[in-house]
Amino acid sequence: MSFSFNFDVGGDVVVKNSDEVNGSEIIDNKSDKTGDGGKEKQDIEWLCAKEQVLQDFHLEKISCMLSIEHYDMGSFSLNFVNSESVSKDLESRDYSGDLTPALSSSTDLVSGVYEGGLKIWECSEDLVHFLHDTKGEQLAGMKVLELGCGAALPGVYCFKEGSSVWFSDYNEDVINEVTIPNTLLNVPSDP
Repeated sequence: MSFSFNFDVGGDVVVKNSDEVNGSEIIDNKSDKTGDGGKEKQDIEWLCAKEQVLQDFHLEKISCMLSIEHYDMGSFSLNFVNSESVSKDLESRDYSGDLTPALSSSTDLVSGVYEGGLKIWECSEDLVHFLHDTKGEQLAGMKVLELGCGAALPGVYCFKEGSSVWFSDYNEDVINEVTIPNTLLNVPSDP
C-alpha cells in the first residue's frame, strides 16, 4: 500500500499572472478543472519562502509557557511545547491562519487538506530513537536540514548533539509557534 497526502496537482502548472498576493505568486493549474466525481480542482498558491529568525517575542513566549512536555529516552530528554497549550493560546488571541483547521478539528488527518503542524508524528519519535541508537555522538558538527519539521523533534535532537540545523516547514506560524520554542527549550545551559 502506497502513502500519499492526496493533494492533486495533475497537469501542467503555469504562472497565471505576475500579480503577487502577500508576496506570493498565484499559480493556476491549466488542466481540466473537473476531476474525479465532477469535483472542481483548486488553483495552487505557491508561497515564497521566508526566513524566520529568533526575535524577542520568542523568548518572551518561552518565559511564560505553562505547559512543557518532555520526551524521555533514558539518558536524555527533549523538551517541547504542549500542542494543546499552543492551540488554546492561538484561540485566545483570535488567531486566523493556516493553523485554524487544526484548532477547530479533533484530527489533523483530512484527505487533501493541509491543517497545520501541531501534531507530533510518531515517525519523528522513531527517527529520534534511530538517531540516538545509531548516530549519537557522530552528529556533532554535522549540517542537518529538516523538511516539514513541525515540532522538529529529530532536528532538535541533532541540535542538542551539536549539529547545525536548518528547520523548514510550509507554515511560518508552525515555525514561530512550535519549532522555534521547541528549539529554545533545548538550548544547552552552558553552550
